[in-house]
Amino acid sequence: MIEKIETHNNKISFLLAWLFANSIGLGIGWAAGEVFGSKAAKSFGWILGQLAGFISCEGLIWLARGTILSRLKMVKILTTFEIFFWILGEAFGWLVASLSTPDKASLINITSATILAYFWGTFGWLIIWLVKVEAQRRRLKYTFPRNVVGVVSRVGGSILILMLFMITIPLSITLGDTIAKMSNLIIGRAVAGLSLGALIGGITGLAMISLQKWPAWE
Repeated sequence: MIEKIETHNNKISFLLAWLFANSIGLGIGWAAGEVFGSKAAKSFGWILGQLAGFISCEGLIWLARGTILSRLKMVKILTTFEIFFWILGEAFGWLVASLSTPDKASLINITSATILAYFWGTFGWLIIWLVKVEAQRRRLKYTFPRNVVGVVSRVGGSILILMLFMITIPLSITLGDTIAKMSNLIIGRAVAGLSLGALIGGITGLAMISLQKWPAWE
């Protein structure tokens, strides 16, 4: 009983820490990416400006994430294939953003490629996570009625998770735009990043918990 309580507390503490790290990392990273990226674009051109924004933003995101992951015993969270799929997702997001028209009055001007790369990279990993969870459950043998209920609940849950994920950017942009109108674009971008990081951090945190063996803190 005590071990179960400790495991539960470990999961909660990880989820909160992961959510906080993603929120702070993207909040600061989004604002910093716009500042450094815009300055680089003026001196070296739009492409290098986007690259500078990407490095600034992603660097801060993974620095924040690293503080949490460094204390966690990772158990098959990211295989070589998953890392490749994640990078492929980020490349897709970057390509989509490169076709968009720059808008200095928008929250995602120079960082449009960065935010979409961040979004689609995580989305790609979530798809793999759903496949891995389904594969794990198929190894368990249940009676026919329970199998049917399990399949329906898993499909419904998967659709719900993906739907929630797809609305994270619109929700964050709406909140950021509202704050930007009340203050300025930098604060609006920071707020949008904080909210987007929190939403995605919450979803991916729960996904990671399901793949870990607990207790997992080092």
